[in-house]
Amino acid sequence: MNRTGSGITAVLIKYLKYRIRSKHKKGRGIHSPFVFDLASKVIYNADEIKLSTSVLDMHNRLFNSGEILSITDHGAGSRITSKTKRKVSSITKSSSVNRKFGKILYRLATWYQPETILELGTGIGVSTAYLAAGRADCEVHTIEGSPEKQAFASEQLATAGLENISFYQGTFDNYFGDLLRKLKNHSIVFIDGDHRFDPTVNTVRIILEEERLNELIIILDDIHWSDEMESAWKELCQDERISVSVNLFFMGILIIRPEMKKQHFNITL
Repeated sequence: MNRTGSGITAVLIKYLKYRIRSKHKKGRGIHSPFVFDLASKVIYNADEIKLSTSVLDMHNRLFNSGEILSITDHGAGSRITSKTKRKVSSITKSSSVNRKFGKILYRLATWYQPETILELGTGIGVSTAYLAAGRADCEVHTIEGSPEKQAFASEQLATAGLENISFYQGTFDNYFGDLLRKLKNHSIVFIDGDHRFDPTVNTVRIILEEERLNELIIILDDIHWSDEMESAWKELCQDERISVSVNLFFMGILIIRPEMKKQHFNITL
């Protein structure tokens, strides 16, 4: 396991470099209509898409929860702690998407209108909630390696009234083939389950090898979490099957659309 470059100081330095290199504030200088819409309507919310209060209520409740969960982790673990028993509030603050990026996931699902959503790494269900609420009439398939997290997420999402979610408990290797067959063209894949180079790159490449899936949005969380994740992000951005890559620092968006020319964007939030 290589977490080099994952300390707070290292991440801060990476963020400063990202800010210096970033362009396209509010979509300026983006000539692709598709990417301009993505930037203006999803990232900056020019259409003022409103989020369901039930999702925000769930996120706020978990953010302040003192409940303790025992954690079984099959990936690279937490950057903050190696403890197997953690407060829900701690998991929410350190391992789940924050409200800003949660809202981006919600708006992305609302704007893109995917046929299916596949999430690799349910966690305690925060990102699942934003994605599922954004496209309530499509099936969301989400897998989590920790049985404790999966059970907790299922309960929380049911309380939030989200009923379009199918849960899978186990490692990605156990279910990925079945989940890939459920994935339709024009879909969203959110990967936030294993912050290591080989699993991240291999998972995306397996998806890219499916010829029937020629229009997708793949989101990688924590692309600057470590040197290993940064390398995975850079490797995938260079893949000729990826039409457009968008670096939001805490997330990376990979767009597969055959008619688009290859481009990369650093977009500042």
